[in-house]
Amino acid sequence: MKCSKCQTENEVGAQFCENCGYKLIKKMVTQEEKNRKNDIMQKKNAEIKEHTIFICHSEKDKEIAGAFYDMLNMILCHRNIEYKLFCSSKEGEGGIESGEDVYKAITENIDKSDNIFCLLTNNSYKSAWTLFEIGYTKASKAKQLVPIAINIDYNKKLKDKPYSYFSIKQCNKNNIVQIIEKLLRNILVEEIAHKETFKIAINDDVDKFLKIVEENP
Repeated sequence: MKCSKCQTENEVGAQFCENCGYKLIKKMVTQEEKNRKNDIMQKKNAEIKEHTIFICHSEKDKEIAGAFYDMLNMILCHRNIEYKLFCSSKEGEGGIESGEDVYKAITENIDKSDNIFCLLTNNSYKSAWTLFEIGYTKASKAKQLVPIAINIDYNKKLKDKPYSYFSIKQCNKNNIVQIIEKLLRNILVEEIAHKETFKIAINDDVDKFLKIVEENP
């Protein structure tokens, strides 16, 4: 706090100037300054609540990826969470637009994403694009990549690099529910209350996704 008489800087909360002894007058915060601070806080909160989720998959698994996209969309939408989903095989918004540079679209969306889900199937585990996306994600240590093994023999096909670097989840109801719970805990600032009620609320959306998985072995 600066003394208005001798201009000496004093410690915050001091009542008298340590140099001249003059009584320090606390600066009154105007309503305009309060409003400006509130605007800054609201902007920061909006940035915190904005999340991007990237779905890594093979083009051949378009139906499974679409079902995973729809499941996340329903779960997040019901909780009024600001987010963006990206799935390269999806047409229009949320995917790659016609004529768009594929490499640029993928790398830019991975850069923006804080959660990357990799759908590992017999089609995707050796896909050049899947391997590229995993490697690109791994280069950024801040990213959280969650590989999910879908209708694939884990012991035969996913034991080698780069998959050995990650903790791979088998695609079953219990694991998918746990993945969604963790995602929501990472996104939501407040703690999720009524855990059992929360689990029941997402079961239907998870079941719809798993039904599509069963129909696409």
